[in-house]
Amino acid sequence: MTERDIELILAQNIQLSLRIDLLDTDYITIGELQGYAISLSPSISSTSDVRRIMSLKMKLPDAEDLPAFIDNLWLDRLIRPYLGIDDDSGTPTMYLLGTYLLSDNRFSYNATTQEVDMSLVDMMAASTESRGSQIGGAGIIIPAETNARLALI
Repeated sequence: MTERDIELILAQNIQLSLRIDLLDTDYITIGELQGYAISLSPSISSTSDVRRIMSLKMKLPDAEDLPAFIDNLWLDRLIRPYLGIDDDSGTPTMYLLGTYLLSDNRFSYNATTQEVDMSLVDMMAASTESRGSQIGGAGIIIPAETNARLALI
C-alpha cells in the first residue's frame, strides 16, 4: 500500500468504480465492462470447498461493450473484477479483487436501470459440483507429497 492509496481511501468523498475483465482459459482479456459499483459483497468461508464467493452489482452508463461481453460470456470464462477509487480528476486507481468463475450461469442486465448483476465463485468451483451442475466437477488426483497448489494450476 502506497501513500497515494492511503490518500484515496481517506478522502472525504469517494467515488467507487468497477471494472470487470473477461478472460479466456489462457488468461487473455477478451472483454471488459466498466461502470460504477452499486454493491459488492465478497464472502470468505473456511469450511466450504469454494472459499470465496462474490455478488456484484454495477451501474453501466455506457452499454456499448455489453453485447460483445455477453457473446463471449461462457461458463468456462474467467472473470477478474477490479474495484477503483476515483481521484479528484475522476481517474480511478484500480485494485484487483481476484479471479473468479460465473456462478450458476447468473448474469443479468436491466436496461431500464442500466445495472449489471452477477454472482461469482472462486476457481475451486471448477473442480467441484458447486456450480449448479452446469459443468460437472473435474476429477483431480493429488499424489502424496505433492504441492496442492501446483497440482491444481
